[in-house]
Amino acid sequence: MHILDSERIQLICVAKMYYEEDLTQNDIAQRLGISRPMVSKMLARAKECGIVSITVNANVMNDDNAALLRELCQKFKLKGGLIVSKESDFHAVLRQAAIYLGLEAQTEYNIGLGWGSPLGYLIKEMATHDFKASPGVVCPLIGKAPVPNEHYNVNEMVEALAQSLGRKSYTIKEKAFVVSREDKQSVEKKADYTNLLLKWRELDMALLALQNYPSSPDEATEMRFGDVLHRQHAVGSFLSYFYNVQGDIISGEHDFTCRMSLADLRHCRTVYGIGYGAQQDSIIGALRTGLFTHILLTEEQAKKAI
Repeated sequence: MHILDSERIQLICVAKMYYEEDLTQNDIAQRLGISRPMVSKMLARAKECGIVSITVNANVMNDDNAALLRELCQKFKLKGGLIVSKESDFHAVLRQAAIYLGLEAQTEYNIGLGWGSPLGYLIKEMATHDFKASPGVVCPLIGKAPVPNEHYNVNEMVEALAQSLGRKSYTIKEKAFVVSREDKQSVEKKADYTNLLLKWRELDMALLALQNYPSSPDEATEMRFGDVLHRQHAVGSFLSYFYNVQGDIISGEHDFTCRMSLADLRHCRTVYGIGYGAQQDSIIGALRTGLFTHILLTEEQAKKAI
């Protein structure tokens, strides 16, 4: 395919930034003063012209990391996941995980999201990629957070992922934390929440951040648990469910959180634990709950968990 030298130079420049420097399409667009869709078209053009040649390797991990994943699967009865090499910086880790999850999501119809920084960063990275549109929905698995933190704005995260995957999105109006059983029962009678309950019971894939305990921002833990988390040696949480290193879920007398139930989560076919940034005990405790089917970790984290 014949192209002008000036166009070839531009395409090579964009391709090098994307494939060699690991810049996102948004980063490239800002650097060059063009739109992200234009960057996407230029990358596609670079492949058409033979400037970029991509070889697909069916092994998404090197042999060492694949062996680590097999050990984790055997120890914790997992079905799969992704272990990223220790040489990768945080952005490279997110990019690999984003591409991996974007492809995995193609075969899952109903996808649900929790909240937390590891997941927030990952969704933000996934939103920079244009995955093949596929039928289905993306929905929140917990109510709105009481903190103004973008990684806890579950509705924005849902909409960002839905747009990236070409899906419909469901949002939630209710707050995550209510103060009484009566308040929660009142929420559960609302039509929009009832629709979400149905989605949760039909969920195909859940993406949950593994959080350390104690964490920042605090998830209204004192109001819900008092000193129970400290006394029962909590090490982490997901979907604002707290647990100890043995994998026991810790109950709070005043915990009336609006979220997907553990019973429904156990029936979900694919449950990912997004562990980037999680400490050893937080990872081990989460996997010992028996709720997770897949895990995303760095090589260093995987070695410590084994």
